Amino acid sequence: MQRRYFETCQRLRKVLLDGEIGDIRFVRCVTKGNILSMGPHMVDLILFFLNDAAPTQVWASAYGMNGYDYGHPAPANLLIEYTFPGQVVVYCEDSEDAVGTVGETNFWQHLEFDIWGSKGRAWWLQNREWGYQSEGMATPHVEKTSWAGSDVLGQRAFTRALAHWLDDDSNVHMNCLDHALKGFDAIMGGLQSAYLQRRLDLPTDVCHDLVEKLERRLTCGS
Repeated sequence: MQRRYFETCQRLRKVLLDGEIGDIRFVRCVTKGNILSMGPHMVDLILFFLNDAAPTQVWASAYGMNGYDYGHPAPANLLIEYTFPGQVVVYCEDSEDAVGTVGETNFWQHLEFDIWGSKGRAWWLQNREWGYQSEGMATPHVEKTSWAGSDVLGQRAFTRALAHWLDDDSNVHMNCLDHALKGFDAIMGGLQSAYLQRRLDLPTDVCHDLVEKLERRLTCGS
């Protein structure tokens, strides 16, 4: 989850936490690849941008299994609505059939966030730009993003942060177990909601064979 260490993600997070667009009301995010391939990266960034709060409810719908060119067993197409504290609604589309980032030609570069607040809007596209515009700004603040220009530096910062944590317990890594478990619970809650076909409170208990049960439901109707 090295995207937490991308400078563009960190600068956007600071904009959000500093209240530049007011109180966050609604987030839309989209990626291709299923919920167990690109999905963990998408969900982790949702948590990161929302100051690592955990969602309180989930409502999801799914169809198809596995999808494009990978072996992660999960629905090929999944729509998820998360509710976070403060009634922040996050709408996620994780689908091989998603429109994705318009104009993007690399399947794995489709990762986009649009964030609406009470005083403005912000956005982050993995391989194009990030920016924000709030009340009183005549033009938006926009900066370029680049996967090629961010990934190696992000991986390096990720590894350096791990060494700093080993040296000093107070330097907690941003990918610590507490944060990872929130993402895991959110994803598994989405699968559980899709299987039960109803809204659920989070966190929720899931059985060890949930993915297999969901696969039978999606492929056999049972």
